[in-house]
Formats: sequence, C-alpha cells, structure tokens
Amino acid sequence: MADGCDADRETGTAFLPKFDAQGLLIAIAVDAQTKDILMVAYMDEEALARTRETGLAHFHSRSRGKLWLKGETSGHFLRVQEIQVDCDQDALTLIVKPEGPACHTGARRCFYRPLRATNWFTSPTELSRRKLERLTQVRAFPEHPRRSCAWPPRIDGPRWRHSQWHRCRAHHSRDP
Repeated sequence: MADGCDADRETGTAFLPKFDAQGLLIAIAVDAQTKDILMVAYMDEEALARTRETGLAHFHSRSRGKLWLKGETSGHFLRVQEIQVDCDQDALTLIVKPEGPACHTGARRCFYRPLRATNWFTSPTELSRRKLERLTQVRAFPEHPRRSCAWPPRIDGPRWRHSQWHRCRAHHSRDP
C-alpha cells in the first residue's frame, strides 16, 4: 500500500523527485523540434538543481562520480526548454534545443543503430546456434544435383578448385 507521500508523488502537483538508492534519476534528452531521443543520462540532486538554475542540461557522470555540464568541453550544449516528470517521478524528460551533436561519438543523437526486427526477441546464443546449423547444412549444387557441399567447405585436398568454392559459397548465401 502506498503511503501519503507516494500518493502525492503520483497524483499530486508537487514536484517530489524519487531518486534511486544511488541518488540518481534517469534523464532523457529529447530534441524540441524533431522529438528525437538524443541521449539518456542520470541526474543527481545537484545536476537537477543546476539544470533548473541555468537552463543548460547538467548530469551526473557515473563513471567519474561527479557533475558534468553537457557541452562543457565540446561546446555542444543542450538548452533546456521544458522538463517533464513521469508518473512516479523517478524519470525526467528534458525537452532541449541541441547546439550540436548530442552523442560523444559525434552523431546527432545516441540512438542511431537500429536492431533488425528479426533479432529483437532472439538471444545471441540462439542466433549463433541457428547460423551454425544453417551454415553446416549439406545442400546440392543446383547445376549439379548429385554434388553437394558442406559450408564452410573443407579445403584440404588438391582437387578442391577455386570455382567450386565460389559455387558453394554462392549457393549457401541464398536463403533456403
């Protein structure tokens, strides 16, 4: 059962941030114009206070264990237009105007590598098992029905020819 503070936090209008055991909140920076998620970082009480005071996004660096101003060294500041809090006040969305790339790699945003839909719900172990099974299946060459090859081919004899390797490779690169 939630106590009065949790009820106020979830349904009231007061800002009562709920920091985790390490004293941190998740902060999601969103581009005010494009609505793209630019980055996810953590804020402690000091970072939140400095962000609200200055209008520039400040975060808590978990690796360095200290406050950091986004853009302090790169000049790529995030100017905060609005701060939104989630229902139980343990995460924030910072609606920002970026002054350059948000990602430390130089990318405009940190979320630039999509997962293919076929891999969303498959573990890496399962993918490796399936790939190994597919690659080691014995299949006949379409142009030589009596010949077959295992992939990867064993190249251990003088009779293995370069063209056979290419034919086998081309055959196995097709979907079954």
